[in-house]
Amino acid sequence: TVAQDLLYATIEDPIPAGAEAVDPGLETSSTALAPGSERVDVDYRYGYWGGWYFNRIEFRDDRVVFLSEFLPAGTYQYTYFLNTTIPGTYQVRPTFAKEVFFPEVNGRSDGLLFTIVEQAG
Repeated sequence: TVAQDLLYATIEDPIPAGAEAVDPGLETSSTALAPGSERVDVDYRYGYWGGWYFNRIEFRDDRVVFLSEFLPAGTYQYTYFLNTTIPGTYQVRPTFAKEVFFPEVNGRSDGLLFTIVEQAG
C-alpha cells in the first residue's frame, strides 16, 4: 500500500533460492492464468498512456524489480509464477520499496520461509 503519490519508485521482490520467476513476456514461458485473472500489463508499452503504472518489470535471477515513474497512492497487487526446481526450505529476504531520488521514503515487508517439497512420483 502506497500512502502518498511517489515519483520514480522501485520495488524489489526477492525470489527464494530453489525457484525462478517465470517471465510472461518470453515466448518460451508456458503459463496459464488463474481462473478469473487477466494480465493488465500485456498491452502496456513504455511511453504510452494507460491504466498500468509500472513502466518496467524486470525478471532477474534473484528478484523481480518493478519500476514506476509515477505511482499514485493506493494498493497494488501483481502476481507472477515461480518454477520451483530444488526441494528445501529457504529464507526469503523482505520485499523492499523506495523512491529512487528520496531513498529515505521506503518500506519493506516481512521476510519469510519458503518451502519447496518434492512432488510424489
